[in-house]
Amino acid sequence: MDMISRKGKEWELVRRLMVTLLRRLPRGLGRLRREEGLSTAELLGNAALAIAALVVIWGLLQALGVDVVDWIRTKILDG
Repeated sequence: MDMISRKGKEWELVRRLMVTLLRRLPRGLGRLRREEGLSTAELLGNAALAIAALVVIWGLLQALGVDVVDWIRTKILDG
């Protein structure tokens, strides 16, 4: 049960983080100046942020996935 409750708390933290980010994104975008087109620096900055977000999400999923697989393996082999 400890593993399940810990995983639930971790997923709840990830869910809250994503909800917060998604709520703040439109507000931040609304503050941007209205201009024709984007500059190269803006595009590179957006790409860097997207890559950073993907790396964080990938890391969380990889860490959680290993724990879940180990938990399932333990339950199958012990049961």
